[in-house]
Amino acid sequence: MKKNIFIIRHTDAINFSTGTVTTDDKRYITTKGRKLSYEIFSKLRDKLSSTELVLSSPLIRAVQTAEIFTSEINREIEVEIRNELKHSSTPESVFKMLNEYPDYNTIALVSHEPLVSYMVYDFSGVNFTEGFSKSGVAALTFTGKSMQADLNWYFNSETFKFSE
Repeated sequence: MKKNIFIIRHTDAINFSTGTVTTDDKRYITTKGRKLSYEIFSKLRDKLSSTELVLSSPLIRAVQTAEIFTSEINREIEVEIRNELKHSSTPESVFKMLNEYPDYNTIALVSHEPLVSYMVYDFSGVNFTEGFSKSGVAALTFTGKSMQADLNWYFNSETFKFSE
């Protein structure tokens, strides 16, 4: 069974050491981050428009990024919150979670570093040595029931370029 997954890192968020927000869980996206997400998801709309389900970490910055994603791909898709997408989670728990959605062919996951890099590496074997950019998007395809997937492309938000 073929399943397409978009792994998305949340966009730029405020630094909680500023005193505005005192915990990591409550950090929200910046104006710069909001603009970046709108620009990237608009640019990638054709590639992302097949998304049927959006799963997000419960942290505010991830949920806000997921909401921008759904609005920019012009799909009225509810964002489902999943603890398995917190930055402290594991690729194994994310894969197990994905198996709970057998009726969906294309799912977007909005999460955090280091989990997004770990997922790409554990699923495809591709190592992002320089890190996964904020608002970056990786497209993977699973063709069987194992955790093995192919990395189709990665869009780096810092360079605005694809790598395959």
